[in-house]
Amino acid sequence: MEGLLLVRYGEIALKGNNRPFFEKKLVQGIKNNLDGLEYSVERQHGRIFVKFNMIDKEEILKGLQTPLVWFLFHRVLLLN
Repeated sequence: MEGLLLVRYGEIALKGNNRPFFEKKLVQGIKNNLDGLEYSVERQHGRIFVKFNMIDKEEILKGLQTPLVWFLFHRVLLLN
């Protein structure tokens, strides 16, 4: 079964024309923290989604709660 996280971020959205730069930096931080795990990260219309195998759920959540990736996230159920 797959899980899907919607990454919510605050002030990064207020950067105007620099927003894509900061979003890419956030995605790179996510990738660095989840290195070695099976997942995919996708940016869509000002949102960042992390798809992962539910078997790795605890490791994924732990990787997203490190100081290098400082944001709030919401768990979203992926429906088949």
